Amino acid sequence: MKYYEIKYPKLFDHLSLELANDRTKGMHQNYKHKNYYWGDKTRELNEQGILAEMIAQYYFQTLNIDFKALSYLGTQPEVEADIVISDHKIDVKYIPNYGKLLIVNYNSHNNTKKLIDKYMFIQPLKNTTNGYNDAKIWFFDHSEVCSWSVENDFKTKVLKFNL
Repeated sequence: MKYYEIKYPKLFDHLSLELANDRTKGMHQNYKHKNYYWGDKTRELNEQGILAEMIAQYYFQTLNIDFKALSYLGTQPEVEADIVISDHKIDVKYIPNYGKLLIVNYNSHNNTKKLIDKYMFIQPLKNTTNGYNDAKIWFFDHSEVCSWSVENDFKTKVLKFNL
């Protein structure tokens, strides 16, 4: 595990809301009746995921690291990494500012088609200074997540790590 703290533009909070509204319209049509469809909670989850992905991309840009990333507006499930850097495939995960645990969907983690090397967990904090918010970032290798505890108390089976 590696841990970092960064600042990101507060503007991302508003942009993630706008982008989530557009993404959610398509998802309500394409995801209904699937076990990963969250109904009315879909827009909120999209906003959180987009915010985490924006912070992740900003983090790599500030380090001058070249990367490829998925579109913020995709409305179909994409079984691939959110960010690819050279030969590293990274799945980005959002953690609420009050969150005390990290979770990964068990089936997604074990999907041999997804080919994830690392997980990047991002916890945006709600303290603004001069137009910037703070965020915490944790990196875990895929193999580290394999040793996390398995839980069935969520909507789907997950791997869980307490912070």
